[in-house]
Amino acid sequence: MNDRILIGRKGRQPFAITAEGVSAEHAMLTRQPDGTLVLEDLGSKNGTYIFDETDRSFHRIVRKVVMPETIVRLGSTSNINVKLLSIGLNSIIY
Repeated sequence: MNDRILIGRKGRQPFAITAEGVSAEHAMLTRQPDGTLVLEDLGSKNGTYIFDETDRSFHRIVRKVVMPETIVRLGSTSNINVKLLSIGLNSIIY
């Protein structure tokens, strides 16, 4: 069974992300059976972005395999950046 965590205003993490520009169901983080983490935008209006260390900028994604420690921006102009830590019973973001 896949582990999945909803990220957004309706997310089930210990806190809700209620910032302007963040959708109720903004993105989903899924751990595949092989342990791979997949981040998927759920059709949010303002997009989901990941930080690319190579060119030091954010890039909009639809679905992307990500690594722990990936920095994610929710919304194009939001100051809400989260770092993926782990997935399971504990919070995955801070």
